[in-house]
Amino acid sequence: MRVALLVLAAQTLWAQTSGRFAGVVTDAATRLPLGYARVTASNAAGDAMSDVTAADGSFRLDDLPAGELTLRVERPDYRGTEARVSIAGGELVRHSFEIHSMARIKGRVVDQESDEPLPDRKVFLKRGGANSRPFTAGQLGEQGDFEFAGLKPGDYTLELDPLNEGQVAWALFREPYPKKYYGAARYPLTIHIEEGEQRFIDWRVSATKAYTVTCSIEAPAAYENLPVLIWHDDVNVPMDGKKATGTFRLEGMLPGMHTISVVAGEKSGRAYGSVTVNVTDHDVDEMTIRPAPGVNVTGSFRILEEDVPPPERKSWAGLMPVGMHPGTMNEALNGSWTELRAEGIAPGEYWPDMSTLPGGFTLIDVLLNGVSAGGRPINLNGAADLTFVVTSKPGTIAGTVRDKNQVPLKGAELVLIPEYSANPTLIRQTQSGVGGAFAFPDLVPGKYRIEGGVEVEVRTGEMARVDLVR
Repeated sequence: MRVALLVLAAQTLWAQTSGRFAGVVTDAATRLPLGYARVTASNAAGDAMSDVTAADGSFRLDDLPAGELTLRVERPDYRGTEARVSIAGGELVRHSFEIHSMARIKGRVVDQESDEPLPDRKVFLKRGGANSRPFTAGQLGEQGDFEFAGLKPGDYTLELDPLNEGQVAWALFREPYPKKYYGAARYPLTIHIEEGEQRFIDWRVSATKAYTVTCSIEAPAAYENLPVLIWHDDVNVPMDGKKATGTFRLEGMLPGMHTISVVAGEKSGRAYGSVTVNVTDHDVDEMTIRPAPGVNVTGSFRILEEDVPPPERKSWAGLMPVGMHPGTMNEALNGSWTELRAEGIAPGEYWPDMSTLPGGFTLIDVLLNGVSAGGRPINLNGAADLTFVVTSKPGTIAGTVRDKNQVPLKGAELVLIPEYSANPTLIRQTQSGVGGAFAFPDLVPGKYRIEGGVEVEVRTGEMARVDLVR
């Protein structure tokens, strides 16, 4: 009898400290039940329990810890949703969820004249206008078909990679350019998608005629027998191990302005040259490129705080060409804190890239031959000595991200943009972690903007606290 009473007492205590939750998940537009949706309940301690809805959309979670819980519903191609509930010991709480289907864009790409599909080409989807960056890509199927699912409401743009039919000879003296050539086609309209909308796109693209540009290379004698790389605009053209002398031909060139660049030589001791050509309605001959030797750069680091020793590990400084002009590339000045060196760098403007500095150090300024660059690109037109001035007392921005209901958001994307410089290497990206926490360490003092958020001022050696609502 005593054992039975103890069992009954334990069961009563358990019922007083746990609760139950049940409900139904439906489509917000059709009101139909949704099976295979996952419902998860979690508390502040990180304890979680989940269930998958049945065909009738129903779910049930038993033995939940009493107190405040966050309930989240997720299903592929649907927008997840959350709710905060309070469950008392022994209580059964019922709550139904309506979730919105995410939008979808699908379609087919065909030739305007022949109505034939264009298979096996890459298609890009951009969120926003034509100048936005692609955020996803797909491959056209055998019937020129494509599909992008799980989209948020908003404006989208579709683009194709340059397409060709036949052989495009990006090399030396091969067969003539193809019968058909498609430029970087863009769907002519901005596609506006509403919540859960399913859009079909019938996309017809037209071929255009392409032309040939013939160039000769006249490199200095010391470079004539060295390997050569050639760029057409921003495309690296394979040259099959050819040397920096003689004539080459680029085929499949669409009408418009083109830059053709040559880099002759090995990793160090290179020579650079380029020409700009306007392709109109005929082939272009007798273009000449005369490469000239690159510049040599030396450098060193200087720590602003005189009593701070340099870190033990070696470091290097990076140089990123402004605008990524064809024929130039990211350069590295290798060495130690007191001696950096690079040879044969292409003349032009560069941003300093200090992304590999040891933690706790941040670039403050760059001196070109003893003169401050003042936050502007470094112009390398001859032999140069660079001093990278760093501080051991950088600033930090830290905070949390919450939704409108003050629920912490994990995995929220944050982009930090400095107002004091247009240097793209200084743009930072991160994601919020557990509890919505995020941090941007090792920052140069100055003003910053969190994209889609607020403006923040960072002071030397201090932490600026920011709490965001998304």
